[in-house]
Amino acid sequence: MKTINRIFLFGDSWIEGQGTYDWIDEHGYQHELEIVGRDEHGEQLQAWRREKSWNKPLRELTGCEIINYGRQGSDNYSQFQELSTITSGLTETDLVVIGFTSKLRDNSASLSYIWDRFHDGSNVMSRDNPLNGMIAWEKLSLEFCNFGLREDNKNHFSFATKNEREFTEKFIQDYYISLYNDVVYEHIAQTNYYFLQERFKSLGLNIVCFDLFEPYVDKKYVSEHLNIDKNVYITYGEKTMNDMLQEYEIKNIKDDELSLWECGHRRPDLKPAIYHPNQHGYKLIIDYIFKDVLPSHYQFKSK
Repeated sequence: MKTINRIFLFGDSWIEGQGTYDWIDEHGYQHELEIVGRDEHGEQLQAWRREKSWNKPLRELTGCEIINYGRQGSDNYSQFQELSTITSGLTETDLVVIGFTSKLRDNSASLSYIWDRFHDGSNVMSRDNPLNGMIAWEKLSLEFCNFGLREDNKNHFSFATKNEREFTEKFIQDYYISLYNDVVYEHIAQTNYYFLQERFKSLGLNIVCFDLFEPYVDKKYVSEHLNIDKNVYITYGEKTMNDMLQEYEIKNIKDDELSLWECGHRRPDLKPAIYHPNQHGYKLIIDYIFKDVLPSHYQFKSK
C-alpha cells in the first residue's frame, strides 16, 4: 500500500473540465463561467474548469495536492511531452494519472505524410488546407460529421480553388475508408503505453492510465504475451469513462432530472458523437477511480 501526497492529471478537455457550468437558466440550459474577452482570458477559464471539475472534488476526497495539466484539444503526444518535463521531479509519493484521448489525434506526431511538404504557395495545396494539419477526428465523430467536413463547417477551412476543396473532401473519405489501418495506430499506442508502464515501474514511480471516450490500446490487437498491467491501465479491455457515464445515466437519471453532460444534453439519446461531462459527470469518474479502484493499491494523504 503506497502513500500518495500529490496527484498529477494529464489529458484533453475531459481532464481540463470542459462542460462544467456556473449557472442554469430558466430553460434548464447550463452556462459556463462568464468571462469578458474569453480569448484574452483563456487561462482564467481553463483554471476555473480544472478547479470546478477535477481539482476541488479530488482534493476534498483525497487530501492530496492536485496538479492538473489537462488541456482542451490536446493529443496524447502533447501530454506525454508535458509529462516528460516533470518526471525528474517525481517521487514515490506522487501519482501520475493519464486520461487517454483518441489515437487519431496523434497523427501529426506519430506519422508523417508527403502532403506535409506540399503547401506554402504551391499549386498542390494551400497553406490552410486541413490536410496540412493532422487528420485528427475521433472515430465516433467521423461517422456523423462527414469526416470533419460537414456542410455547416466546410467554410471554416480555406481552399485556393473549388478543385482543391472537392479533392480534399474525397481524399479524406478515401483515407478513412480505404487507407486508414487500425494496426498502424494500435502498434504505436501499445508501444507508447508499454514504455510508460515499464519505465515508471523501473523508476519506482506511480502511474495510472484510463480511457476517456475511446480505447487507446484495443485489447483485440494485443499479443497474449504482452503484459498489460491492469493495476496501471485500469480500463484496459473494459468500458471507457464515456460508456460508464452513459450506462449510469440510463439506469439512474430520470427524464426530469439534471443530466451528467454539458449543456444538459441527454447523452444516451444522442448519436454517438463526443460530448463532455458536466461537474456531476466528472465527480462520478473521480469516485470510480479514486474510491472504487485505486484504494486497494494507494493510500491518499495530505503532506
